[in-house]
Amino acid sequence: MNPARPAPGTVICKLADLPVSGAKGLVWRMTTAIFQGFIVRDGEAVHGYVDRCPHAGWPMSVLPDR
Repeated sequence: MNPARPAPGTVICKLADLPVSGAKGLVWRMTTAIFQGFIVRDGEAVHGYVDRCPHAGWPMSVLPDR
């Protein structure tokens, strides 16, 4: 597990800060560890993802917030 990963229940941002249909990239740092993720919103539905390809281990997002 990544030590920079935010704890369950951590408030990441307000729903109003997310576009109604879009995404927002996230980066957390803890000393040298980095956690990258993104949130996708589709109306009232919001889903969070770890930004890491399970096959190659590289980030999946090519451009910030997309």
